[in-house]
Amino acid sequence: MTAPAPWQSADFLEGQNRILELIAQDAPLSQILDSLLGVIKGQCPGMLCSILLLDADGIHVRHGAARGLPDEFIRDIDGEPIGPRAGSCGTAAFRREPIIVEDIATDPLWDCYRDIALRHGLRSGWSTPILDAEGKVLGTFAMYFRAPGRPDASHLRLIDICTHVAAIAITRHQRREALRASEERLRLALSGGNVEIWECDVDGALLKWRGKLNSILGWPPNIENLTLKSFVEAIHPDDRQKVERALRDSPGWGSGPDLEFRVVHPDGSLRWFALRGRAEYDSAGKGLRIRGLALEITERKRAEEEIQRRESQLVHAQAIARLGSYEWDLRTKTVRRSQELCRIFGVHPAEFEPTYEGYLTRIHPEDRSKTKAAIDLAFRNGQPFDFEERIVRPDGSIRMLHSQGQWTFDDDHRPIKLVGICQDITERKQVEQQLRGVNAALAEELKERTRAETEIQALTARLITAQEEERTRLAGELHDDLSQQIAAVSIAATNLKKNIAPENAEARVQSERIQQKLVQLAEGVRRLSHNLHPAVLQYSGLGAALKSYCDEFSSVTGITISFQSEGSFERLRSSVALCLYRIAQEALQNVLKHAQVSHAQLQVIGTAEVVCLTISDEGVGIDALRASIPEGLGLVNIKERTRLVNGTLRIESQLNQGTTLSVTVPIPNQEPQGACDSGRNVISAPDFA
Repeated sequence: MTAPAPWQSADFLEGQNRILELIAQDAPLSQILDSLLGVIKGQCPGMLCSILLLDADGIHVRHGAARGLPDEFIRDIDGEPIGPRAGSCGTAAFRREPIIVEDIATDPLWDCYRDIALRHGLRSGWSTPILDAEGKVLGTFAMYFRAPGRPDASHLRLIDICTHVAAIAITRHQRREALRASEERLRLALSGGNVEIWECDVDGALLKWRGKLNSILGWPPNIENLTLKSFVEAIHPDDRQKVERALRDSPGWGSGPDLEFRVVHPDGSLRWFALRGRAEYDSAGKGLRIRGLALEITERKRAEEEIQRRESQLVHAQAIARLGSYEWDLRTKTVRRSQELCRIFGVHPAEFEPTYEGYLTRIHPEDRSKTKAAIDLAFRNGQPFDFEERIVRPDGSIRMLHSQGQWTFDDDHRPIKLVGICQDITERKQVEQQLRGVNAALAEELKERTRAETEIQALTARLITAQEEERTRLAGELHDDLSQQIAAVSIAATNLKKNIAPENAEARVQSERIQQKLVQLAEGVRRLSHNLHPAVLQYSGLGAALKSYCDEFSSVTGITISFQSEGSFERLRSSVALCLYRIAQEALQNVLKHAQVSHAQLQVIGTAEVVCLTISDEGVGIDALRASIPEGLGLVNIKERTRLVNGTLRIESQLNQGTTLSVTVPIPNQEPQGACDSGRNVISAPDFA
């Protein structure tokens, strides 16, 4: 092994000076370390060397610089962890002491890296940790030789010089990088938080700042030589005096300003700022300047104002709704209550015990156990609670509350908080009690009215039944008695005519007139008897009876009735058939009186479940009909007859487009169906009648 050159040589000293100049010039660290290794290697021919830097994680080493070592070896070592048996460099960094390996081929510290070193002809390796002033490991400096051996005094002197200079370079580089990172963080903080750094001398002549204070204040970007006076003039007049006083008095008080104020932009808008500062003094204790930060807090102030506005709204809303809120924190064992809740309980907030037990003591004794049980049950089940309870105010008055609440739990399902509300429902309960009394009276009145209506309906049914019975009796008497008497008179008139002499022409004419009158009288009696009790309904059924009536109606009134009958009516009871027949009579009479038409339709349909009767026209419509008959007795009769047979009545109409009256009657033991429904506007029978 060749002995090292004297370290006191002029070339070596010149090399050291060159390295120090690079450090002073803040040259890149890689350049400084590479130049340093070049100077060291020049003093020790045949030596290979490297500097490894300890990573920020304190575990791995990174390539810093190397002279003479193969690139493959450098790549294999880069990023390896330090440890108790991590070669010369990894072990030196781990132990924080020099590691001298005379023969890599046999030393156990190189067990994990021996093949790498021997493959490149490295036999000995001496590594020394590079430490800063506080003893912190910065990296390692290593000398390698292609033959086994130990360092002599010259080697050790070179190692000391190299590690010392490297420590200076690495420490300066780290400080420079830390400063750069700190400045970048500060820049980002100032930019992201609208924070400005300012400085003001004591006499207030100049105001210096760093950042975009002029843009925040709404001033032109090219403004220079800003004075404290111009800055103060931009402050809102209501805040200007306190800012001037704080800046003026801070140096004398030995502290800096700490205040919030508003600035008026040239466009009239307001911006809020928080000012923080610190006074600086000379050696005699005289104030020199104030330095500090200015933070724009406009959005925060707006948020605070919005929170205050909403809190005020909440207070008013709770007062209007008579609803108070509370929060029971199990971690602090305290209860916070809203102002309205204290008012409901009739106590001042300071008088309300801030505990759960304090709340229970104000519950009515008869409700206390129920309240506690409800809250405990909700706690065990993790469910909300909702119940009513009574409280006793300090003045002895009792109030009824509607209480609701919800437990909240942590990630381990342990309860941490109970949030709830209590609404004063005393007045509501009193009103409900009054309403129950009124409802009971109304129910009794309704019951009495229903009974009266039932009696009226029963009476109506009896009247209609009596009417039909009387009609039948009268029809029988007209047919059996009066008709027979008219027939007898007619026969007598005929016989009398035969006894009149032919030459007595006038008497014969009078006799013929009497016979004609008798015939007309007989026809009138027959028609009257038929109207009172249509025999055709009894012997031929509903369809034939309605057809006969329509024909007779047309011949008498001149209104053509289009008649249509479908289905069978064999299962229809005679009383129901008679009811439908009477309804048809009433409806056609209404057409005659009010519709102002020359044509109408009558349709009767029978199915297995219902019978549907429909009478329609294209006349003036319901509005004109309502004006002409404000309370039609015929329609009242139709309604009552429909009700008596459990039917449904529908009156549909459009102005100047006619009216349709439909009655649907169920066959016994069947529910009615809407067999007669149409798409026209529907007016209920009660509204119409």
